[in-house]
Amino acid sequence: MQTNVPTKNHANPQPASVQPRWIPMGLYVLVNKMTGTIVDLDAGCTQSGAPCVGWSRNFNQYIDHQLWVITRNNVQGSYRIMSYRAGTYLDLISGKPGPKSQVAAYNYVGNGDSHLNQEWWISSAFGTKYYTIECARSQTLLEIANGKIINGTPVTCSPPNHQDHQLWELQRVSRTQHEIQDIIKSWKPALVGHLVQPFADDVQYLILPSKLRGAIYDETNLFHQAVRKGTFDYGDFVIKAKDAVKTWARDRFRLDGYSVLFGIVYGNASKGPKAYNWYLSPETLSLVFFDPQTNKEYTKTDLHGFGFEPTFAVL
Repeated sequence: MQTNVPTKNHANPQPASVQPRWIPMGLYVLVNKMTGTIVDLDAGCTQSGAPCVGWSRNFNQYIDHQLWVITRNNVQGSYRIMSYRAGTYLDLISGKPGPKSQVAAYNYVGNGDSHLNQEWWISSAFGTKYYTIECARSQTLLEIANGKIINGTPVTCSPPNHQDHQLWELQRVSRTQHEIQDIIKSWKPALVGHLVQPFADDVQYLILPSKLRGAIYDETNLFHQAVRKGTFDYGDFVIKAKDAVKTWARDRFRLDGYSVLFGIVYGNASKGPKAYNWYLSPETLSLVFFDPQTNKEYTKTDLHGFGFEPTFAVL
């Protein structure tokens, strides 16, 4: 059955410079242009009806309060925006079209007029990295109320007013296996044929903030672990570091379908066999290598200087 999502010819037109755009499915952080604050599931509440507020960026264990899964919902081009923490959906309460109407996260609504409260048009402002997020029911725009930078400011919807507090940067913080393979291929093309992928192709990978990775690493006490020949060497360091990250994610994240990117690459360097953990840089475009023995990060250029040649890798 075809849904009754409104067309873009509506009573609150946006400028011609704002046009619908296809958004890849994945995990996103929604950053307001005016305030720099993030759409946050208030206090991480997992109950249906939890309010959404603007909050400064979390780089700690509470990052899932600010992670949203964006998925294209139907042929008309609207999207659903789901809280990765709660599994609830960004929802304009009662579909109210008035200024500063409250937005919360509610359980999925599959039919009836109320499902349009959870449908969103995402349109790009040409020439910029920003988007408008428009409720299909009310044809009003997601915003930080009054453009206030204070933590806890309500996320609301209002008619378009062409102000920056109705513009959003969609920062994708996950990557698909194919995207990661392409990045590896740009470094060492042959390594893709020796890449172990433990999960199905449809699983995406979250890149953790550096501060959070560091906190997880500190808990392992690996920096103070001595190398013991034949008992605990370079291979054990990377395995234990990876296990710490995976265990943290298993215990923290409530929903399936996303893994944390913290791989292992084995190889040989000028001084002998070596292994590193690896992940992507903050902009998710390049590889970063981590030595859990020394708590240091390295680039591809650094590894080349060490004479490191990879033999196989684990995602």
